[in-house]
Amino acid sequence: MGDTKRKPVEDGDDDGDDEGTGKDEPLNNKPPRQSTRMHKTECTECGYTARVSAKWLKVGAPLCPAAHGPMEYDVGAVEGTDH
Repeated sequence: MGDTKRKPVEDGDDDGDDEGTGKDEPLNNKPPRQSTRMHKTECTECGYTARVSAKWLKVGAPLCPAAHGPMEYDVGAVEGTDH
């Protein structure tokens, strides 16, 4: 479980001519892109979370009800929408 690298890609046959690159590929540590209609926002100071549609995130980030300012959200999830 502690591996940070994947095993080299192998072609699957045992004839000895490995077609894989032989290079270790790093794991992708990036979280998957959010595909739901409602996007999660979170206050970095108090941890308050809310769900907001992409339409309203394009207008602006929601404000924390505890007066901590604009909440954080995944900008990449909103940029890909056509609405």
